[in-house]
Amino acid sequence: MRNEDASLISYDIKAEYADQLPTESVMGRKATPTLTTYTEWQTAYDFFNKELFGGQLPECVITLDSKNKHALGYFVSNRYESEYGEIRDGLSMNPFYFRRNNLLDTLSTLVHEMCHVWRHHFGKGKSKRTYHCKIWGAQMKRIGLMPSKTGEQGGAQTGQQMTHYVIKGGPFEKACERLLVGNFSISWAEAVLTKSDNLPKGTDKKDRNKHKYSCPCRRVAVWGKPDLHIVCGKYKINFRT
Repeated sequence: MRNEDASLISYDIKAEYADQLPTESVMGRKATPTLTTYTEWQTAYDFFNKELFGGQLPECVITLDSKNKHALGYFVSNRYESEYGEIRDGLSMNPFYFRRNNLLDTLSTLVHEMCHVWRHHFGKGKSKRTYHCKIWGAQMKRIGLMPSKTGEQGGAQTGQQMTHYVIKGGPFEKACERLLVGNFSISWAEAVLTKSDNLPKGTDKKDRNKHKYSCPCRRVAVWGKPDLHIVCGKYKINFRT
């Protein structure tokens, strides 16, 4: 979605999500970076809520937080209160990783945190605030993410700090492919500085001529000159920088 044209939709499920897109009628302005950012994350939350959780997850307040570089995202129950006394959970994503990881992995972090939303509202029994329990882990597996302390096969599946990996051919991967084939994107991320950004004036910055292109559906990346157009042969999706 480009912020200069609020009428553009970056995925092909227009009819279902058109009412969520920022337009000129929203606060009298077109889609600003802020409106674009939070519309995209809300759309992703709604999409996966319907596809993987049967639409049962409640709405929460989605925020961006890059203070903790060790956390890709986190969930906090009952964190926000409206002026009318309505209480909502908080789900935060770390924009530091949006460009450092591919889009599929970034969206898997969102769904990881959505499993915490599910655990809090529908899982039986109580669990410590940041603990990844067996009930949470079972839900992760059902929707196509494998809990793993190391992020690889064989890692511990419960614990205080936990990551995951995508189960090939699982519900999450299939749902994510449907979303990405429609050219859904996360437009804004924390800037990635290269070593050459700190070089003194007049220094040759050859590294700037090498760009990384990644397929959002698979962990495939290539390096090449700027302005290359690379397409995934299997999914017919454009590689992204």
